[in-house]
Amino acid sequence: KENHLWSWKILNFDYRRLYNRSALFDSTLAKNPFLRYSFNTALVMGMSLSYNSVHANPKNPKLVSTLKTNLEESGIPYGLLKDRSKNAQNGNFFNKYLKEFVKADVEYTYTINHAKSAIAFRAFAGVGIPISKSDTTLPFFKQYFGGGPNSMRAWPVRGIGVGGQSLAAYNNQLFNDRTGDIQLEGNAEYRFNVAPLFSNAILFKMAFFADFGNIWNFKNTRPDGGVDTTQFKFQNLYKQLGVASGVGFRFD
Repeated sequence: KENHLWSWKILNFDYRRLYNRSALFDSTLAKNPFLRYSFNTALVMGMSLSYNSVHANPKNPKLVSTLKTNLEESGIPYGLLKDRSKNAQNGNFFNKYLKEFVKADVEYTYTINHAKSAIAFRAFAGVGIPISKSDTTLPFFKQYFGGGPNSMRAWPVRGIGVGGQSLAAYNNQLFNDRTGDIQLEGNAEYRFNVAPLFSNAILFKMAFFADFGNIWNFKNTRPDGGVDTTQFKFQNLYKQLGVASGVGFRFD
């Protein structure tokens, strides 16, 4: 329908295999348990359903909102292909690699447009739940990440999180890319025109912005079951939210 789009993917087949692993890569996995669970060969087979809408206020066209939702699963019907009498070590191909999870996220934006400026708000929430007892996280290519120009702008891409985990020093060759099963994020910015460039082909703008959010894991990823600073705990939410503000420029 006009301004509304439903999308149903009946089958999503995604197989990722890691090979030619170096000694440094394996040693990094050994030092970081959450990476050990994330970076592995994995198969995703399932369905997804999404809904997108764009709405302009009929009484005030300057007010525009968008809503994007997504729901996907893997292994719920296709998990029947597993040999339930065996485990991942001695079972068939699906026992070894098929991941079972449910993942849902929602994104909402609200923009107030003026002739030479705009105020924009964005909120995002997503959670992925590993169903299989043998999996502590989602497959790494299905996990969330934060940072970069379209997310938490004070951090590099995949540079924030997981939870309260500190970053490794940049001179010791440890892995700093961060991904997780849960993401909460909010953004607000004030954009304003500065000058047209190249005969109005490009509009040079600036923006004041504020971002907050982080990523977490859904389950405890520690092999010993101890306190895991990467696991989402509501009582730690206010301590582990990343918050930053700044000013930047943009070209439209």
